[in-house]
Amino acid sequence: MLEFVKDYLPLLIVGGIIGAFTGIFIIAYAMVRNKKEAMGFERNMDDSEIIRRLMVYAKPHWKSFLLVLFIMMFSIAYDIVSPIIVGNIEEMIDALITADTAEKLKNGVSFAFLPEEISRYMESLFMDVRNS
Repeated sequence: MLEFVKDYLPLLIVGGIIGAFTGIFIIAYAMVRNKKEAMGFERNMDDSEIIRRLMVYAKPHWKSFLLVLFIMMFSIAYDIVSPIIVGNIEEMIDALITADTAEKLKNGVSFAFLPEEISRYMESLFMDVRNS
């Protein structure tokens, strides 16, 4: 049970914060819902009438709305699940790679970034000379 809580604690904290803000906004809306006129909020149409009138313009584009909704839901689901997937991949790689192989890979990767680091160093020297 503790492993489950430890692994998912950041997600639970963020979810709790989002839930708390959602609750606060719902309570705030419920408190001012019937007091709009007293606050100087004047509108001739109900919310449902506004939505109904806007849907007339959106109706020809219903396929696009459906596609965007699907992509949005997929993106949210992937954002939630991606840290878990990456963690599982890292565990699989750790299980497959020995310490000797990891050292060789680390050295190879550091040499792979050498041209980029040299370029970055030369760029910083150029900027120093140009600004002086």
